[in-house]
Amino acid sequence: MINLDSLTLKLFAIENLDYFEDARIQKIQQPTRRDLIIQFHNAGETRKLYININPAVYHMCFMSVDNAKRRHLEIPKQPPMFCMLLRKYMVGSRIVRVNVPEDERIFEMYFETFSEIGEIIPLCLTVELMGKHSNVVLYNYETNVILGCMHNIGAEKSRLREMAGGLTYVYPPRVRRENLLETNVEVVRARLNIDRNNLLDSFANNFQYISRALMSEIIKSNEIEKNLFIAAKHEKINPSVDLSYCDFSLFSFVKNNRVYKATVNEMIDDYFSFYMEKYVMNALRQGLYGVAYKELKKNQVTLTKQQQQVGKFDKAMLQKHKADVIMANLYQIKNGISKITLNDFETGKPIEIDMDVMLSPVENANRYYKLYNKAKTAYEIALKMMNETKEKLLYFENIVYQIESATNYESLIEIKEEIMPNSTKQSKSLVSIVEEVEVNGYKIYVGRNNRQNDYIFSKLSSPEDLWFHAQNSPGAHVLIKVKERRIVDNDTLLEAAKIAKKYSKQAAATKALVIYTKRKYLKRPPNTPAGYVTYKNEQEIVVAD
Repeated sequence: MINLDSLTLKLFAIENLDYFEDARIQKIQQPTRRDLIIQFHNAGETRKLYININPAVYHMCFMSVDNAKRRHLEIPKQPPMFCMLLRKYMVGSRIVRVNVPEDERIFEMYFETFSEIGEIIPLCLTVELMGKHSNVVLYNYETNVILGCMHNIGAEKSRLREMAGGLTYVYPPRVRRENLLETNVEVVRARLNIDRNNLLDSFANNFQYISRALMSEIIKSNEIEKNLFIAAKHEKINPSVDLSYCDFSLFSFVKNNRVYKATVNEMIDDYFSFYMEKYVMNALRQGLYGVAYKELKKNQVTLTKQQQQVGKFDKAMLQKHKADVIMANLYQIKNGISKITLNDFETGKPIEIDMDVMLSPVENANRYYKLYNKAKTAYEIALKMMNETKEKLLYFENIVYQIESATNYESLIEIKEEIMPNSTKQSKSLVSIVEEVEVNGYKIYVGRNNRQNDYIFSKLSSPEDLWFHAQNSPGAHVLIKVKERRIVDNDTLLEAAKIAKKYSKQAAATKALVIYTKRKYLKRPPNTPAGYVTYKNEQEIVVAD
């Protein structure tokens, strides 16, 4: 991934200059503390300007409907304070002009609004796209007093430039670089010759609008001097994005493996929405990992304690055995003794037993029987709870696998709704699209999470369909739709088993055991989580790579 540079921002502004000027602001939304949506209307056209100051994906553009979906933006019910501030001053106002300072990643929108007594308030919304220092600032451009910032910066964070309401707005410290077009051509050629082993740093550090990414592309083009001046003059603009989204280019000096865009805005929107989707998915994935691993650890600790409790049953059996020995030797036990050694009728060896002097021999035996019964009850409860804990461990191990293998945002949201039901608005759709493949004329469905697995089990399957799953391993539920009670051929069975192995934790194993059975032999016990089934009459297939 490459970052938005000053030249790209400048050409974006030039490209959209006519639309920005005299555009009316209709709506402002702030999905998170790092992004902003401003809806404009001008000349019968409505556009949404998206601004993101996240250091990982900072950018701004007019976003399309499709790329808005890729960003997975969720508007909060309660807007943040900065959003409320912008709405107060900006909604209904018109943009007077926009500006991008020379060689800066700063975009300025100047507009005028009115106070409660009708006085004009000249304001500027400044978008600073500068990595970890990115910010959005609203200030009065006559007094330079800041009304509010998207991200306040105190003295503890920066001694040079504090940013907060009531302070004076000043530009960030500037790095002065030469204008390539105002530099003597011979000087440029001399630098190309002298610094030929370090052209990337030499030109990116010393000349305006030449970023490291642009200079790298110019070097690869093998027409360095020619393309340097094309870039400096902003000629032959040909926006494109690499097929694998490694980079974007304003000029496309290197032609291979590129998707060409009609505008600079379209290029920015497509490129950064791709990385926004990855960023949002990764953040969601990490959040789900945290929940799942916490539950795994909690249940592992619980299981250890339960196993220790179950392990005490041997000691309880000893209590019963002592009682049995006492009862078998009642005739030789006297009252009032504190300890006695008796013959163990099972081993034939002597066994020493503590006695309560206040109790008769029979009462001492009953005391040991009570200790045994109490321990037995605790054992049975612990055993039942231990089995329940093992099921929970298996469930969350499966959840972790599903989180790891999820390939789209919708699948992760389904998992979130399952394990964090109160944290998000429930989706309207029943389930995300279940993967479907065709093998030898048979439809095969693959469930990649518990909701999809349950959908396959309860909605898509028929009694004679065949169900596959990697044995004793988290993985997908795979279903072959069987046609008219036909016998499925071995090749199709093997392909379905391969799919079950591929979408399981055994995917990297050289060999894996896959079980399969008819759908009618599956059962979902009551009060079990979605996707959990028991099975019988299963058969096995060994899948080897």
